[in-house]
Amino acid sequence: MITGKAAKAKTHGAHRNLSSILNFKFLIFNCLLLALTSCDTPHKTQEITDLPISSGAVMFINEGNYTYGNASISYYNPINESFYEDIYQTQNSRPLGDVAQSMVSIGGYGYVVVNNSNKIEVVDLLDFKNVATITGLTSPRYMLPLGNGRAYVSDIYGDKLTIINTNNNTITGTIILPGWTEQMVLANGLAFVANYDSMRVEVIDPTTDAKVSHINVAGHPMEMVLDAQGQVWVLGQKDGTDAAALTRINPTNNAVEQVLNFPLTESPSHLIADPNGANLYYLNTGGIYKLASTSTTLPPAPIIAKGTRNYYAIGISPNNTLLYASDALDFNQRSDVYTFDIATLGEVKQLKGGIITGGFYFYR
Repeated sequence: MITGKAAKAKTHGAHRNLSSILNFKFLIFNCLLLALTSCDTPHKTQEITDLPISSGAVMFINEGNYTYGNASISYYNPINESFYEDIYQTQNSRPLGDVAQSMVSIGGYGYVVVNNSNKIEVVDLLDFKNVATITGLTSPRYMLPLGNGRAYVSDIYGDKLTIINTNNNTITGTIILPGWTEQMVLANGLAFVANYDSMRVEVIDPTTDAKVSHINVAGHPMEMVLDAQGQVWVLGQKDGTDAAALTRINPTNNAVEQVLNFPLTESPSHLIADPNGANLYYLNTGGIYKLASTSTTLPPAPIIAKGTRNYYAIGISPNNTLLYASDALDFNQRSDVYTFDIATLGEVKQLKGGIITGGFYFYR
């Protein structure tokens, strides 16, 4: 197993599955194969003058193959079944870049973090046209809005957080944080930052941009969410002999209040919370799992079994009615995206994403 800095260099923007990089040499073959297959998802490639925005509309964040520059964003509205693929290319007459990692919205604008292109593309959410490009980043991963026109950006190789002024979309400073930083949450007025290498969560005061503390956690932290009680949940991933674990932190005193350990044979990933924070969801060997935020034990079985699918990312609509799950297939052809009814867990629809659909952004 490849670990440490070598693993970072190997995976860069698609750490969750090495196949997303190791198989990209077969891209040409699979593109030819894809041309021979059909898909039931309607798609539009003409210029969009006004996106049909409504609560529940979703962007598929398609990573693309590492170094191929084929990242993309797909738009789907389950209300009227409208679907637009590769909307950044369509609206801006240029590709998005290399490895789309994540997306957030601030003040009516979408910030798309493009990891291996070392940039953030800023778009107007009404038509997805570019309004700015933030460059000068090392290897950006996630963006945390702080309010008052400020945001932090985490990084694999930079050993720092980058401070962004979102009023003029410029870099205004950095916070030195040795190690690979990943997802972040804002709780109790503080920024909690997952530091994969150090196996801890860094605590930053956004009013001073100074580190005030750190919290040791089990596993290598990558993903974090807030539950209904405002508690911070951290998914520490497996790496080598370090087993994965879920850690719950009380942000009022930074105390670790609960640790749920996974067997060393398991590699959970993609932790998310439902809109109310009552339940957590994640991927693991058997499929898609659900954990009540009040639970003291890990669920014994998935709520949606994996079967022959290769689930890679999940998301939940803001009205808490639909669960989205992408199947990255062979990491070279366009992903399958499935929607499930949250109440019944029945499959509702199958769509097509881009290459390696690695996340979902929902209009609220």
